[in-house]
Amino acid sequence: MQDLRINVNFLKPANFFGLTSLETILESSDSQGFTAKDYDELFDSPILFSKSDIAKFKVANTEFIVGVYNEMGNPLSEHFAEIIKPKMMALKNFVGGQLPVDYYIFLFYVKDFSKLEKFLIECPDFEWGNTKKALKINREYGYSHGAVEHNNCSLFCTSAVSAEQTSFELFDFIIHEFFHIYTPKSLHSNLIHDFDYVNPKLSAHRWLYEGVTEYFTGLIKLKTGLYDVNDFLQEFLRPKIQRGTQLKKPMSFIEFSKNANKEPYRNVYFQFYARGPILAMLLDFEIMRLTRGKKTLREAFFKIWHEYKNTPLEEDEIIPLFVEEVHPDLQLFFERYIVGKEPLDIESGFRTVGIKYKKEVSQKVPLFRLSYVPLFQYICIKKVDYPDVLKTGDKIHMKDWGRRGRKPFTKPDGEFLEEGEMVEVPLIRNGEDIKVSFPAKLKGGVYQHKITVMQEMTPVQKKLFIKWVNQ
Repeated sequence: MQDLRINVNFLKPANFFGLTSLETILESSDSQGFTAKDYDELFDSPILFSKSDIAKFKVANTEFIVGVYNEMGNPLSEHFAEIIKPKMMALKNFVGGQLPVDYYIFLFYVKDFSKLEKFLIECPDFEWGNTKKALKINREYGYSHGAVEHNNCSLFCTSAVSAEQTSFELFDFIIHEFFHIYTPKSLHSNLIHDFDYVNPKLSAHRWLYEGVTEYFTGLIKLKTGLYDVNDFLQEFLRPKIQRGTQLKKPMSFIEFSKNANKEPYRNVYFQFYARGPILAMLLDFEIMRLTRGKKTLREAFFKIWHEYKNTPLEEDEIIPLFVEEVHPDLQLFFERYIVGKEPLDIESGFRTVGIKYKKEVSQKVPLFRLSYVPLFQYICIKKVDYPDVLKTGDKIHMKDWGRRGRKPFTKPDGEFLEEGEMVEVPLIRNGEDIKVSFPAKLKGGVYQHKITVMQEMTPVQKKLFIKWVNQ
Protein backbone atom coordinates (compact mmCIF):
# COMPACT_ATOMS: atom_id res chain seq x y z
CA MET A 1 0.00 0.00 0.00
CA GLN A 2 2.82 2.42 0.81
CA ASP A 3 4.10 2.15 -2.81
CA LEU A 4 0.77 2.88 -4.57
CA ARG A 5 0.25 6.16 -6.50
CA ILE A 6 -2.06 8.52 -4.65
CA ASN A 7 -4.31 11.28 -6.05
CA VAL A 8 -5.76 13.90 -3.71
CA ASN A 9 -8.45 16.44 -4.58
CA PHE A 10 -9.40 19.55 -2.57
CA LEU A 11 -12.40 21.86 -2.60
CA LYS A 12 -11.25 25.45 -2.13
CA PRO A 13 -12.41 29.07 -2.25
CA ALA A 14 -12.32 30.52 -5.74
CA ASN A 15 -9.62 33.05 -4.83
CA PHE A 16 -7.33 30.48 -3.20
CA PHE A 17 -4.54 28.53 -4.88
CA GLY A 18 -2.67 25.43 -3.67
CA LEU A 19 1.12 25.58 -3.82
CA THR A 20 3.15 22.37 -3.46
CA SER A 21 6.00 20.44 -5.04
CA LEU A 22 3.50 17.75 -6.15
CA GLU A 23 2.31 17.54 -9.75
CA THR A 24 -1.06 19.25 -10.36
CA ILE A 25 -3.61 17.04 -12.14
CA LEU A 26 -6.80 19.07 -11.64
CA GLU A 27 -7.41 22.80 -11.44
CA SER A 28 -10.67 24.75 -11.50
CA SER A 29 -12.16 27.73 -9.70
CA ASP A 30 -13.39 25.64 -6.76
CA SER A 31 -11.09 22.59 -6.73
CA GLN A 32 -7.50 21.49 -7.19
CA GLY A 33 -5.95 18.03 -7.39
CA PHE A 34 -2.45 16.63 -7.03
CA THR A 35 -0.74 13.30 -7.58
CA ALA A 36 2.07 11.58 -5.65
CA LYS A 37 3.98 8.55 -6.87
CA ASP A 38 3.60 6.89 -3.44
CA TYR A 39 2.76 7.55 0.21
CA ASP A 40 6.30 8.74 1.01
CA GLU A 41 6.16 11.47 -1.64
CA LEU A 42 2.73 12.60 -0.42
CA PHE A 43 3.94 12.67 3.18
CA ASP A 44 7.01 14.66 2.09
CA SER A 45 5.04 17.32 0.16
CA PRO A 46 3.10 19.88 2.20
CA ILE A 47 0.40 21.87 0.42
CA LEU A 48 -0.34 25.50 1.26
CA PHE A 49 -3.65 27.02 0.16
CA SER A 50 -3.83 30.81 0.17
CA LYS A 51 -4.66 33.84 -1.90
CA SER A 52 -2.08 34.25 -4.62
CA ASP A 53 1.03 35.64 -2.91
CA ILE A 54 3.96 34.15 -4.81
CA ALA A 55 7.46 35.39 -5.68
CA LYS A 56 10.12 33.72 -7.80
CA PHE A 57 13.88 34.02 -8.17
CA LYS A 58 16.80 31.93 -9.42
CA VAL A 59 20.17 31.13 -7.85
CA ALA A 60 22.67 29.13 -9.91
CA ASN A 61 20.78 26.15 -11.37
CA THR A 62 17.79 26.32 -9.00
CA GLU A 63 14.41 28.01 -9.50
CA PHE A 64 12.91 29.17 -6.20
CA ILE A 65 9.25 29.86 -5.42
CA VAL A 66 8.10 31.62 -2.23
CA GLY A 67 4.45 31.19 -1.21
CA VAL A 68 2.84 32.87 1.81
CA TYR A 69 -0.40 32.66 3.75
CA ASN A 70 -0.52 35.76 5.97
CA GLU A 71 -3.25 36.16 8.58
CA MET A 72 -2.77 39.94 8.40
CA GLY A 73 -3.75 39.88 4.73
CA ASN A 74 -0.99 41.96 3.19
CA PRO A 75 1.34 40.33 0.62
CA LEU A 76 4.73 39.24 1.96
CA SER A 77 6.24 36.95 -0.68
CA GLU A 78 8.36 39.62 -2.39
CA HIS A 79 9.68 40.80 0.99
CA PHE A 80 10.48 37.22 2.00
CA ALA A 81 12.19 36.54 -1.34
CA GLU A 82 14.48 39.54 -0.74
CA ILE A 83 15.49 37.98 2.59
CA ILE A 84 15.92 34.46 1.23
CA LYS A 85 17.89 35.12 -1.95
CA PRO A 86 21.14 36.31 -0.25
CA LYS A 87 21.02 33.22 1.98
CA MET A 88 20.77 30.94 -1.05
CA MET A 89 23.61 32.84 -2.73
CA ALA A 90 25.69 32.26 0.41
CA LEU A 91 24.87 28.56 0.42
CA LYS A 92 25.71 28.26 -3.27
CA ASN A 93 29.17 29.68 -2.64
CA PHE A 94 29.73 27.36 0.34
CA VAL A 95 28.84 24.17 -1.56
CA GLY A 96 30.83 25.01 -4.68
CA GLY A 97 28.55 26.84 -7.13
CA GLN A 98 25.76 24.38 -7.95
CA LEU A 99 22.76 23.52 -5.79
CA PRO A 100 21.41 19.95 -5.48
CA VAL A 101 17.91 20.49 -6.94
CA ASP A 102 16.45 22.21 -10.01
CA TYR A 103 13.52 23.77 -8.14
CA TYR A 104 12.60 24.48 -4.53
CA ILE A 105 9.57 25.93 -2.77
CA PHE A 106 9.46 27.89 0.50
CA LEU A 107 6.00 27.85 2.12
CA PHE A 108 5.13 30.21 4.97
CA TYR A 109 2.21 30.36 7.36
CA VAL A 110 2.37 33.72 9.14
CA LYS A 111 0.37 34.27 12.32
CA ASP A 112 -0.89 37.79 13.20
CA PHE A 113 0.69 39.03 16.42
CA SER A 114 -0.03 42.73 16.03
CA LYS A 115 -2.45 42.80 19.00
CA LEU A 116 0.10 41.16 21.26
CA GLU A 117 2.73 43.68 20.21
CA LYS A 118 0.38 46.53 21.05
CA PHE A 119 -0.29 45.11 24.50
CA LEU A 120 3.38 44.46 25.27
CA ILE A 121 4.37 47.99 24.34
CA GLU A 122 1.51 49.74 26.12
CA CYS A 123 1.46 47.70 29.37
CA PRO A 124 3.10 50.05 31.92
CA ASP A 125 4.25 47.42 34.45
CA PHE A 126 5.21 44.69 32.01
CA GLU A 127 7.69 42.03 33.17
CA TRP A 128 8.37 39.23 30.71
CA GLY A 129 7.10 35.92 32.05
CA ASN A 130 5.35 37.43 35.10
CA THR A 131 2.40 39.30 33.67
CA LYS A 132 -0.67 37.05 33.77
CA LYS A 133 -2.34 38.89 30.94
CA ALA A 134 0.71 38.48 28.72
CA LEU A 135 0.75 34.76 29.40
CA LYS A 136 -2.96 34.52 28.65
CA ILE A 137 -2.51 36.29 25.32
CA ASN A 138 0.55 34.20 24.62
CA ARG A 139 -1.52 31.02 25.06
CA GLU A 140 -4.45 32.44 23.10
CA TYR A 141 -2.36 33.42 20.11
CA GLY A 142 -0.09 30.40 20.27
CA TYR A 143 3.17 32.25 19.68
CA SER A 144 5.68 29.85 18.21
CA HIS A 145 7.87 29.38 15.20
CA GLY A 146 9.46 26.45 13.49
CA ALA A 147 10.18 24.73 10.20
CA VAL A 148 10.21 21.29 8.60
CA GLU A 149 12.37 20.35 5.62
CA HIS A 150 11.25 18.27 2.64
CA ASN A 151 12.96 17.10 -0.56
CA ASN A 152 11.95 20.07 -2.70
CA CYS A 153 10.23 22.24 -0.14
CA SER A 154 10.37 23.69 3.36
CA LEU A 155 7.35 24.68 5.43
CA PHE A 156 7.74 27.54 7.92
CA CYS A 157 5.33 28.64 10.64
CA THR A 158 6.16 32.00 12.12
CA SER A 159 4.58 34.91 13.96
CA ALA A 160 4.75 38.51 12.85
CA VAL A 161 3.55 41.98 13.76
CA SER A 162 4.33 43.48 10.34
CA ALA A 163 6.25 42.64 7.19
CA GLU A 164 9.57 43.81 8.57
CA GLN A 165 9.07 41.88 11.80
CA THR A 166 9.82 38.45 10.39
CA SER A 167 13.28 38.63 8.86
CA PHE A 168 15.24 37.94 12.07
CA GLU A 169 13.61 34.54 12.50
CA LEU A 170 13.91 33.75 8.80
CA PHE A 171 17.60 34.56 9.05
CA ASP A 172 17.99 31.67 11.49
CA PHE A 173 16.02 28.99 9.67
CA ILE A 174 16.32 29.37 5.91
CA ILE A 175 19.81 27.97 5.29
CA HIS A 176 19.40 25.18 7.85
CA GLU A 177 16.23 23.79 6.27
CA PHE A 178 17.54 23.95 2.71
CA PHE A 179 20.80 22.27 3.72
CA HIS A 180 18.82 19.25 4.87
CA ILE A 181 18.69 18.27 1.20
CA TYR A 182 22.31 17.22 1.66
CA THR A 183 21.65 15.41 4.93
CA PRO A 184 19.48 13.59 5.89
CA LYS A 185 17.56 13.77 2.62
CA SER A 186 20.40 12.40 0.48
CA LEU A 187 23.27 11.36 2.79
CA HIS A 188 21.63 9.07 5.33
CA SER A 189 21.27 5.61 6.81
CA ASN A 190 18.77 2.97 5.77
CA LEU A 191 16.57 3.89 8.75
CA ILE A 192 15.96 7.27 7.11
CA HIS A 193 15.68 5.92 3.58
CA ASP A 194 13.07 3.27 4.44
CA PHE A 195 11.44 5.00 7.37
CA ASP A 196 8.73 2.98 9.09
CA TYR A 197 5.91 5.42 9.89
CA VAL A 198 3.96 2.76 11.78
CA ASN A 199 6.79 1.51 14.00
CA PRO A 200 9.41 4.24 13.77
CA LYS A 201 13.02 3.37 14.54
CA LEU A 202 15.26 6.43 14.81
CA SER A 203 18.73 6.78 13.37
CA ALA A 204 21.72 7.21 15.70
CA HIS A 205 23.29 9.92 13.56
CA ARG A 206 21.58 13.19 14.35
CA TRP A 207 25.05 14.50 15.22
CA LEU A 208 25.32 14.54 11.40
CA TYR A 209 21.75 15.33 10.32
CA GLU A 210 21.17 18.21 12.76
CA GLY A 211 24.52 18.97 14.41
CA VAL A 212 26.60 19.29 11.23
CA THR A 213 23.73 21.00 9.40
CA GLU A 214 23.37 23.68 12.08
CA TYR A 215 27.15 24.17 12.36
CA PHE A 216 27.44 24.59 8.59
CA THR A 217 24.59 27.11 8.74
CA GLY A 218 26.80 29.35 10.88
CA LEU A 219 29.89 28.74 8.73
CA ILE A 220 27.94 29.66 5.59
CA LYS A 221 26.94 32.99 7.11
CA LEU A 222 30.52 33.62 8.22
CA LYS A 223 32.09 32.66 4.90
CA THR A 224 29.84 34.95 2.88
CA GLY A 225 29.75 38.01 5.13
CA LEU A 226 26.33 37.52 6.71
CA TYR A 227 28.31 37.19 9.97
CA ASP A 228 31.65 38.72 10.89
CA VAL A 229 33.96 36.67 13.12
CA ASN A 230 32.69 38.33 16.30
CA ASP A 231 29.04 37.68 15.39
CA PHE A 232 29.88 34.07 14.63
CA LEU A 233 31.62 33.59 17.98
CA GLN A 234 29.33 35.65 20.24
CA GLU A 235 25.91 35.45 18.59
CA PHE A 236 26.00 32.01 16.97
CA LEU A 237 28.39 29.76 18.93
CA ARG A 238 28.26 31.22 22.45
CA PRO A 239 24.48 30.72 22.99
CA LYS A 240 24.80 27.16 21.73
CA ILE A 241 27.65 26.46 24.14
CA GLN A 242 25.60 27.94 26.99
CA ARG A 243 22.67 25.63 26.27
CA GLY A 244 24.74 22.67 25.10
CA THR A 245 26.61 22.43 28.40
CA GLN A 246 23.48 22.50 30.57
CA LEU A 247 22.95 18.76 30.75
CA LYS A 248 21.97 17.48 34.19
CA LYS A 249 23.85 14.27 33.57
CA PRO A 250 26.18 12.96 30.81
CA MET A 251 24.59 11.35 27.79
CA SER A 252 25.75 9.60 24.63
CA PHE A 253 24.67 11.55 21.55
CA ILE A 254 24.19 8.25 19.74
CA GLU A 255 21.78 7.01 22.42
CA PHE A 256 20.10 10.43 22.48
CA SER A 257 19.50 10.22 18.72
CA LYS A 258 18.12 6.68 18.81
CA ASN A 259 15.73 7.48 21.66
CA ALA A 260 14.81 11.11 20.93
CA ASN A 261 11.09 10.29 21.03
CA LYS A 262 11.31 8.73 24.51
CA GLU A 263 11.85 9.97 28.06
CA PRO A 264 14.13 11.43 29.29
CA TYR A 265 15.61 12.42 25.93
CA ARG A 266 12.53 14.04 24.44
CA ASN A 267 12.69 16.74 27.12
CA VAL A 268 16.10 17.88 25.87
CA TYR A 269 15.33 17.69 22.14
CA PHE A 270 16.71 21.24 21.72
CA GLN A 271 20.19 19.80 22.35
CA PHE A 272 20.27 18.60 18.75
CA TYR A 273 20.54 22.29 17.82
CA ALA A 274 22.74 23.37 20.74
CA ARG A 275 25.12 20.58 21.70
CA GLY A 276 24.90 19.09 18.18
CA PRO A 277 26.62 21.98 16.35
CA ILE A 278 29.22 22.30 19.13
CA LEU A 279 30.09 18.62 18.60
CA ALA A 280 30.36 19.34 14.86
CA MET A 281 32.62 22.33 15.53
CA LEU A 282 34.93 20.26 17.75
CA LEU A 283 34.93 17.51 15.11
CA ASP A 284 36.00 20.15 12.56
CA PHE A 285 38.85 21.28 14.84
CA GLU A 286 39.99 17.69 15.34
CA ILE A 287 39.98 17.03 11.60
CA MET A 288 42.10 20.12 11.00
CA ARG A 289 44.47 19.14 13.82
CA LEU A 290 44.93 15.55 12.63
CA THR A 291 45.51 16.59 9.01
CA ARG A 292 47.54 19.71 9.87
CA GLY A 293 45.02 21.87 8.09
CA LYS A 294 44.88 19.83 4.89
CA LYS A 295 41.23 18.85 5.47
CA THR A 296 38.16 20.27 7.17
CA LEU A 297 34.80 18.79 8.14
CA ARG A 298 33.28 20.61 5.17
CA GLU A 299 35.71 19.00 2.74
CA ALA A 300 35.28 15.54 4.26
CA PHE A 301 31.49 15.88 4.30
CA PHE A 302 31.16 16.82 0.64
CA LYS A 303 33.65 14.15 -0.46
CA ILE A 304 31.46 11.55 1.26
CA TRP A 305 28.24 13.20 0.03
CA HIS A 306 29.30 13.11 -3.63
CA GLU A 307 30.11 9.42 -3.33
CA TYR A 308 27.13 8.23 -1.29
CA LYS A 309 24.27 10.67 -1.92
CA ASN A 310 20.99 8.83 -2.34
CA THR A 311 22.70 5.55 -1.40
CA PRO A 312 21.30 4.38 1.94
CA LEU A 313 24.09 3.36 4.31
CA GLU A 314 23.98 0.91 7.16
CA GLU A 315 23.83 2.58 10.57
CA ASP A 316 27.31 1.30 11.46
CA GLU A 317 28.88 2.54 8.20
CA ILE A 318 28.57 6.30 8.63
CA ILE A 319 31.20 7.02 11.30
CA PRO A 320 33.80 4.71 9.66
CA LEU A 321 33.39 6.67 6.41
CA PHE A 322 34.48 9.90 8.14
CA VAL A 323 37.35 8.11 9.90
CA GLU A 324 38.53 6.57 6.62
CA GLU A 325 38.32 9.90 4.82
CA VAL A 326 40.26 11.83 7.48
CA HIS A 327 42.60 9.87 9.77
CA PRO A 328 42.46 6.65 11.84
CA ASP A 329 42.80 8.63 15.09
CA LEU A 330 39.50 10.41 14.38
CA GLN A 331 37.82 7.25 15.70
CA LEU A 332 38.89 8.27 19.20
CA PHE A 333 36.94 11.54 18.95
CA PHE A 334 33.74 9.68 18.03
CA GLU A 335 34.26 7.14 20.81
CA ARG A 336 34.83 9.81 23.46
CA TYR A 337 32.28 12.50 22.61
CA ILE A 338 29.58 11.14 20.28
CA VAL A 339 29.32 7.45 21.15
CA GLY A 340 30.69 8.07 24.65
CA LYS A 341 29.72 10.51 27.38
CA GLU A 342 32.91 12.45 28.06
CA PRO A 343 32.51 16.18 28.83
CA LEU A 344 33.25 18.31 25.76
CA ASP A 345 36.76 19.77 25.80
CA ILE A 346 35.72 23.10 24.32
CA GLU A 347 38.72 25.02 25.63
CA SER A 348 41.25 22.70 24.00
CA GLY A 349 39.27 22.59 20.76
CA PHE A 350 39.10 26.36 20.43
CA ARG A 351 42.83 26.64 21.23
CA THR A 352 43.55 24.59 18.09
CA VAL A 353 42.38 27.50 15.92
CA GLY A 354 43.65 30.40 18.02
CA ILE A 355 40.52 31.09 20.04
CA LYS A 356 40.62 31.55 23.81
CA TYR A 357 37.67 30.07 25.72
CA LYS A 358 36.95 30.13 29.44
CA LYS A 359 33.81 28.67 30.97
CA GLU A 360 33.75 31.33 33.68
CA VAL A 361 35.85 34.46 34.26
CA SER A 362 35.59 36.96 37.13
CA GLN A 363 35.93 40.40 35.55
CA LYS A 364 34.17 43.69 34.97
CA VAL A 365 31.05 43.42 32.82
CA PRO A 366 28.71 46.05 31.32
CA LEU A 367 26.42 47.88 33.74
CA PHE A 368 23.31 48.64 31.76
CA ARG A 369 19.97 48.72 33.53
CA LEU A 370 17.35 48.46 30.85
CA SER A 371 13.74 47.30 30.82
CA TYR A 372 12.60 46.27 27.37
CA VAL A 373 10.11 44.13 25.49
CA PRO A 374 11.49 41.54 23.02
CA LEU A 375 9.47 41.85 19.82
CA PHE A 376 10.64 39.41 17.15
CA GLN A 377 13.23 41.41 15.17
CA TYR A 378 13.79 44.20 17.70
CA ILE A 379 13.54 45.16 21.34
CA CYS A 380 11.29 48.02 22.44
CA ILE A 381 12.68 50.06 25.36
CA LYS A 382 10.43 50.59 28.40
CA LYS A 383 12.77 52.04 31.04
CA VAL A 384 16.48 52.90 30.90
CA ASP A 385 19.19 54.42 33.10
CA TYR A 386 20.42 56.64 30.21
CA PRO A 387 17.29 58.85 29.84
CA ASP A 388 19.28 61.60 28.15
CA VAL A 389 20.32 59.17 25.39
CA LEU A 390 17.73 56.39 25.11
CA LYS A 391 13.98 57.02 25.25
CA THR A 392 10.97 54.92 26.09
CA GLY A 393 9.64 53.52 22.82
CA ASP A 394 13.03 53.39 21.08
CA LYS A 395 13.47 50.20 19.06
CA ILE A 396 16.82 48.43 18.65
CA HIS A 397 17.25 45.72 16.03
CA MET A 398 18.21 42.33 17.43
CA LYS A 399 21.10 42.18 14.94
CA ASP A 400 22.54 45.28 16.67
CA TRP A 401 21.50 44.34 20.21
CA GLY A 402 22.56 40.70 20.17
CA ARG A 403 20.91 37.73 21.82
CA ARG A 404 22.16 38.67 25.28
CA GLY A 405 22.19 42.47 24.94
CA ARG A 406 25.97 42.78 25.16
CA LYS A 407 26.83 43.24 21.49
CA PRO A 408 27.08 47.09 21.66
CA PHE A 409 29.61 46.71 24.51
CA THR A 410 31.79 44.09 22.78
CA LYS A 411 34.91 44.83 20.76
CA PRO A 412 35.78 42.88 17.57
CA ASP A 413 38.14 40.56 19.49
CA GLY A 414 35.38 39.56 21.94
CA GLU A 415 36.54 41.66 24.90
CA PHE A 416 34.26 44.27 26.49
CA LEU A 417 34.79 47.98 26.09
CA GLU A 418 36.74 49.70 28.84
CA GLU A 419 35.06 52.02 31.36
CA GLY A 420 34.31 55.32 29.63
CA GLU A 421 34.75 54.08 26.05
CA MET A 422 31.87 55.13 23.83
CA VAL A 423 29.06 52.70 23.11
CA GLU A 424 27.30 53.23 19.77
CA VAL A 425 23.80 51.89 19.22
CA PRO A 426 21.75 52.20 15.98
CA LEU A 427 18.04 52.43 16.74
CA ILE A 428 14.64 53.48 15.46
CA ARG A 429 12.98 56.49 17.12
CA ASN A 430 9.58 57.71 15.95
CA GLY A 431 10.05 55.80 12.72
CA GLU A 432 13.49 57.25 11.92
CA ASP A 433 16.86 55.47 11.91
CA ILE A 434 19.35 57.22 14.17
CA LYS A 435 22.53 56.34 16.09
CA VAL A 436 23.15 57.26 19.74
CA SER A 437 26.30 57.01 21.84
CA PHE A 438 27.12 57.03 25.56
CA PRO A 439 30.10 56.10 27.77
CA ALA A 440 30.31 52.49 28.90
CA LYS A 441 29.79 51.72 32.59
CA LEU A 442 31.19 48.54 34.11
CA LYS A 443 30.67 46.57 37.32
CA GLY A 444 32.29 43.56 38.95
CA GLY A 445 30.77 40.32 37.76
CA VAL A 446 31.22 36.97 36.07
CA TYR A 447 31.57 36.47 32.33
CA GLN A 448 30.36 32.97 31.48
CA HIS A 449 31.54 31.20 28.36
CA LYS A 450 33.96 33.91 27.35
CA ILE A 451 35.23 33.56 23.78
CA THR A 452 37.96 35.84 22.41
CA VAL A 453 40.36 35.79 19.47
CA MET A 454 43.95 35.31 20.62
CA GLN A 455 46.06 38.40 20.00
CA GLU A 456 49.19 36.27 19.59
CA MET A 457 48.85 32.94 17.79
CA THR A 458 51.44 30.33 16.92
CA PRO A 459 52.04 29.85 13.17
CA VAL A 460 49.99 26.65 13.28
CA GLN A 461 47.10 28.32 15.12
CA LYS A 462 47.10 31.21 12.67
CA LYS A 463 47.07 28.83 9.71
CA LEU A 464 44.14 26.85 11.13
CA PHE A 465 42.25 29.99 12.19
CA ILE A 466 42.43 31.33 8.62
CA LYS A 467 41.43 27.92 7.28
CA TRP A 468 38.47 27.76 9.66
CA VAL A 469 36.95 31.17 9.05
CA ASN A 470 37.50 31.09 5.29
CA GLN A 471 36.04 27.66 4.49
